[in-house]
Amino acid sequence: AIINGEDFSGCSIIKMNEGIDSGPILEQEKYKIESDDTVLTIHEKTFEIFPRLLLKAIEKIEIGDYGGKIQDESKATYYHRRKPEDGEIKWNFSTAHEVYNLVRGLTHPYPGAFTYFKGKKLFLWSSELIDEDIRGIPGRVCFIRDNGVIVVAKDRSLLIKEVQLEGGNIQLSNQILKKQGEKLGIYSKED
Repeated sequence: AIINGEDFSGCSIIKMNEGIDSGPILEQEKYKIESDDTVLTIHEKTFEIFPRLLLKAIEKIEIGDYGGKIQDESKATYYHRRKPEDGEIKWNFSTAHEVYNLVRGLTHPYPGAFTYFKGKKLFLWSSELIDEDIRGIPGRVCFIRDNGVIVVAKDRSLLIKEVQLEGGNIQLSNQILKKQGEKLGIYSKED
């Protein structure tokens, strides 16, 4: 939901049937996805809601209410399974907001959004949208700041904060990306 830029997520208790999440809905609650939510905070919101919904569903079952709300199959949406390569940031094709959402949606405890830097995977663990209108070549480091580096996406720039080179430790991005003009997203060790 974060990666897709959706405004809401939720939790549902569904009576199992032969389909995939297609049974009647016994209980359901949605919540707003805030602009600073990450996959971890979304899990926490869901874990807060789930016990309450489960108790309501059990109470219904105890009094013989097994029905639930029948789902409208014409409104069903299915997503394919994500693969590790789906976490790669495509600087030429992704807006700053899309990169920001990918980083938030794949941060800890997930495996992380990534790009390449000098032949190694560089995982991006946190980022921030900025108000400044900084444009240029996608994937290029424009400015080094105290709290990270400014990198250009397809439409504008964003602040990359915490990163981790493959096999290394999590650091502020300015400890790895130290020069303006460095380019991300290139696999070659020479670049």
